Amino acid sequence: MEENSKFTIIDEFDKEKEADIITVIESNDKKYLVYSLDTDEENCDVLVSRLIEHEDGTDSIEDIDDDNEREQIHKLVDELLNT
Repeated sequence: MEENSKFTIIDEFDKEKEADIITVIESNDKKYLVYSLDTDEENCDVLVSRLIEHEDGTDSIEDIDDDNEREQIHKLVDELLNT
């Protein structure tokens, strides 16, 4: 995935939302996509998902289910965003 681009996701209510890619980070041989979703005109949510690169050249994202992995990645993202 290219940084500084947009993609569409389907939220938990089956609604399409446009997301902005902030960056891709790598940790423990896994890639993670850091992206934002506009919640209103003044606010946005910053989210992180595991980035899956498929052999056919397409990418997808998946939730981070492991609590330890999620905590580690969120700490890493907090450090990146606060520098």
